[in-house]
Amino acid sequence: MKKNIALYFIGTIICSNINAQSILPCNTGNCNTLSSLEACSPNGTSLVSTFKNAQLFISGPGCTDGSCAGSIWRFADITNSTGKIINATVTIDAVENARLEKIDDDGTIDQSGDLVESLFSPSIKSDINLNGTDRKGFVQFTIRFYKAGIANGYSLLTNLTYLNMLSYDVDGNDAGNISAGTTGSWYRENIYFKKLSVGNPSIKFDEATTIGAANFAESIDQWIGGQGSQCHGPGMSKCNQYVMGSVFTNAQHSISFRLGYDYNAGGNIGTPVSQFGIKLSCFSFLTEIHLPVNLYQFSAKRVGNTAQLDWITTYEQLNQGFRIQRKIGNEEFKDVGFLPSQSPDGNSQINLSYRFVDPNISKGITQYRIVQTDLQEKVRVSEVRSVTGVGQKTNTIIYPNPANDGKLNIVFDYSRIGKDITISDFTGREVKSWKQVISNTIVVENLLPGIYTARIYDKETSEIIVQKFIIGQ
Repeated sequence: MKKNIALYFIGTIICSNINAQSILPCNTGNCNTLSSLEACSPNGTSLVSTFKNAQLFISGPGCTDGSCAGSIWRFADITNSTGKIINATVTIDAVENARLEKIDDDGTIDQSGDLVESLFSPSIKSDINLNGTDRKGFVQFTIRFYKAGIANGYSLLTNLTYLNMLSYDVDGNDAGNISAGTTGSWYRENIYFKKLSVGNPSIKFDEATTIGAANFAESIDQWIGGQGSQCHGPGMSKCNQYVMGSVFTNAQHSISFRLGYDYNAGGNIGTPVSQFGIKLSCFSFLTEIHLPVNLYQFSAKRVGNTAQLDWITTYEQLNQGFRIQRKIGNEEFKDVGFLPSQSPDGNSQINLSYRFVDPNISKGITQYRIVQTDLQEKVRVSEVRSVTGVGQKTNTIIYPNPANDGKLNIVFDYSRIGKDITISDFTGREVKSWKQVISNTIVVENLLPGIYTARIYDKETSEIIVQKFIIGQ
């Protein structure tokens, strides 16, 4: 046997046949569950996933129970670390010569009789009796990770780093040891991951493994993983010989894999059910990186009992979409909505226009900003725009007035052409000025105590508004 086998799949496969090791002998006498496969990389963490209480979101065409291709299941709060809550969806991409009996069994018992409900434990069944004809089948899944608290909680993808995925109970049996073929009889469970890049993921096994490394190509996709032996582990076996590890070396917002079986004709074993157990561990969260805003003509205005926000992007790269954040009074900015990118792949080199309407009956000033987020967890935060409160008669608000820290805000209606703004002290001396302001919010800072006059000239309407304000001691 090979110790700590690591499969790094390099190059191009032109054959779609599975390339696998010969079937390894049984090793039923060793059930060490303190496997080296559990070890995290030096940068990994102790975070571990919890998949419970699956909720069917979309049932694919051809079924109502969420068992067919195109179905999407939701799992809330698969881990919660210092307030960072991650939700997940599991999409069924394909089903071939198999049936999904259950998306996740929260009553799963391991080899020691202990409940392991936190594992993602789908049950997969052959679609026909397995008797005198060789047959292979699988269900293909994609797990995607989302930030909770954004829109419906399943809108904004988030990357996880140093992700380690453990696949338990990859075993099999001898199919009655009655061969109807030329190479023996068996029923073997298998798991394969879609290869993302060289060495990503890397596949590893314990020295006691009975799982044989395997790979294949299908169209332009390459898959790497392993096949079980003719040996059966009890329960949801976490014994080392039935466990396969896969380490994702790059940050991932999704992972795709196949869980299936390989039957080499033997005795009539009916329609066996294979229950798999998946645990995600060691992962961390990418730090958000703030970059210059790539929005322009971002405006906000009151329309009755709503605030209407409009903005344009000049280009987009790997853009997921926009979180809309609102701040009223002294509270913090809070997410109130999410708009996905208008570009199907998040990439655009043309101007794209967006509008978000927020129900707003606040009687005071409300501030808004836009947070654009891409698939690399980089965010671009817009400038702040403000709208007046319901019932405020003037279209220009200066607040706070008086201001005690030398800093205040001037809010006025949005203008397509722009406004000229000047600030003068009590002697009439101009101390600050702005030309052709498109934004509807100006932040004034570093003013000495005293009485000041703001003069706002709207070039679009030729209206001149003059208001006084006080900077206190």
